Amino acid sequence: MPEHAQDDVVWAVRELNKRTRTQADILVELNDRLAVKGVTPISPSAFNRKAVRLKALRQRIETTREVMSGITDLTAGDLDDHAAKLGHLMMMLIAELVSDGEDRSSKELKEIADAFKSIVSGQKISADRRQKVEADADAKAAKTVAAVEKVAKQAGLSAETTTDLKSAFLGIGK
Repeated sequence: MPEHAQDDVVWAVRELNKRTRTQADILVELNDRLAVKGVTPISPSAFNRKAVRLKALRQRIETTREVMSGITDLTAGDLDDHAAKLGHLMMMLIAELVSDGEDRSSKELKEIADAFKSIVSGQKISADRRQKVEADADAKAAKTVAAVEKVAKQAGLSAETTTDLKSAFLGIGK
């Protein structure tokens, strides 16, 4: 396609992505635009092939977006966010690789299985690390609360004042 006709091709792609007009209607208008510029019209079969490739790409992009946006719901805070997103993306790519219809050697299948196993293992390590960090933080917070309550009691502060202190300094209570 000549450089001076690229803007018309971009227009056609945008129209296809909007999904408000038929492919045939877009092709007719595209070919009219090209004719004005002295460019050979695009055949229906070539336009259809391009439209099919664009649709497949759009679906893959939408699927990836859905996976990424839904990851936090799937992990429920058990996995580190970045590890979960990367792991799920890699698993989706592995699934796509396996389902592409090509014959794979036993060595390739073993490598794919090993990659999948490594991803799951990495996610487990990430989840274990996060749980340990959260447990440590909870233990420190409990010690801090106990220390504040002990000091407040020794100082003869009321329960209301102690609650106010915990709320102001630790963000708990009230």
